[in-house]
Amino acid sequence: MAIKKFQVQTPLVSPIGIVQPSMAGARAAQSLQQTGYSLAEQGYKLAVAEQQEVGREYAVQLQTRNEDGIVEYKPIPDAMSPVAKRTAKSLVDSKYQTSIKLDLLSKAKTARVREDGSPATAEQYDADMKGWVDKTAQLNPRYEAYIREIAAPTIAEHLTDIRVKAYDTAMKKDFKNKAAELDEAIAYMSALAASDAGSQEIIIEDSDLEGRVTTTNLDVVRERIEESINEFIDLHGNRLELGKQTELRNAVKLAYHGGRIKNIASKIAADYMISLNPYSDYNQEQDLLRSMLSVLESPETMQDLPADTRQKLEQIGFTQSFAANPDMAAVRSKLKTELRTYANDREKIFNTNK
Repeated sequence: MAIKKFQVQTPLVSPIGIVQPSMAGARAAQSLQQTGYSLAEQGYKLAVAEQQEVGREYAVQLQTRNEDGIVEYKPIPDAMSPVAKRTAKSLVDSKYQTSIKLDLLSKAKTARVREDGSPATAEQYDADMKGWVDKTAQLNPRYEAYIREIAAPTIAEHLTDIRVKAYDTAMKKDFKNKAAELDEAIAYMSALAASDAGSQEIIIEDSDLEGRVTTTNLDVVRERIEESINEFIDLHGNRLELGKQTELRNAVKLAYHGGRIKNIASKIAADYMISLNPYSDYNQEQDLLRSMLSVLESPETMQDLPADTRQKLEQIGFTQSFAANPDMAAVRSKLKTELRTYANDREKIFNTNK
């Protein structure tokens, strides 16, 4: 048997790693700690939620008005927790501000009427509302800035409306009064034109001509009325219905020329009464009145009248130039109607007396 030599080799040494202890205990501890944190957080949240509910409940139950029904601020009780206070604060502020705004809107309307039922003037309204603002701010110092901020535009809006309506009422009254005054003045001018006093000559100072001019009472009155009408239209033109301005100016022309025609007709009637002959069928008055109607219709026919008729009419002021006056154009038809009605009435009297 062969003998083998034992060969010695270097032992193999290799690291076997670091041996770690078990982590089960640590993880258990962390889990317990986390559970504690979670329970604590849940407890805190529950406590917060409870206090928030306390705050909300306080705000819901809060009465913003005192025994007199007036909004008066009451501070949140100090005994409440900070969380409850914070929760209640925004709700309480909103509730008070809503009450104040509602009172403002209500007061803004009621202050426009006085205790006796008359409408408040702008000055009365402003003083009343400023007093309300000051008193409300005094009772609710926390919301003073808010009160004055919302009150200013509300008061201003009502004051503007009051002033506009007051002006409108005053203008309506002025319109009515001036219209009545013009009607009276036009009626007076018509009566003046129908009398001899209307044609009476007078001398006046004329600033435009820088001297003295001769005119008549009637023309002076008409000029003043027309000036008043111009002022009336300038001030109240927007209140006049369509065509009323022209109608008003034509009323002046009708009164002016109509009155003069009445004056001429009255002179004819007076002459008729003097020369009245109950046994005669000839009616000189009707002859002259019908001739006037014909000339008013066509002024150029004046030359076609019998000479004595034309002469009599011219002597009492009824001339071709008078009848052809362009100022009559707009009222000529009414002038003829008035004269025809008068002539018919006079004819009935003649026939009755004949």
